[in-house]
Amino acid sequence: MDDVSHELRISKKTLYEHFSDKSKLVEKVVDRGIENQRTRIAETKKDSENAIHEAFIVFKVYLQMVKERFPSFEYDLKKYYPDIAAKLNKIKRKEIIENTLSNIMRGINEGLYREDLDAEIISRFNFLIVDNLGKQELFTMEEIYLEDFSTQMFLYHLYGILNLKGIKYLNENFDQLKITQ
Repeated sequence: MDDVSHELRISKKTLYEHFSDKSKLVEKVVDRGIENQRTRIAETKKDSENAIHEAFIVFKVYLQMVKERFPSFEYDLKKYYPDIAAKLNKIKRKEIIENTLSNIMRGINEGLYREDLDAEIISRFNFLIVDNLGKQELFTMEEIYLEDFSTQMFLYHLYGILNLKGIKYLNENFDQLKITQ
């Protein structure tokens, strides 16, 4: 709390008026981060012309958020604030699954994704893959954080759900959809 009050150029007393302890401060920072991510994704989705376009721009937002995050953040959160880490994980799971589910349903309704998909299973499976990347030994964390790795994973998912019309749209618009900025 000394470091935080010093960095903010406020007294520790003022800081304690707003946060009873460091745990409350960390929780508030995590909550603010979650809300910022929700807002970024919602704003991004509004500008999409269809489900494929939405998937690309949301993926770009996720890539940017990964780049902005300190690699040790989740490790430190789990180590020092396990309850807050568990809450963050639960929210992350819920939101990734809901965003994927929403996108799949949109793509099916627009006739771009396969109609035979079980959107709930695919959404949860997608989260399972993303969530377990850091818990396996096949890829290093350095490999996982490479943009090409994430791009290949994203395209693997997308090609698995596209129908012929969706593949045609993707092939015709791939250069405009570019993943890299």
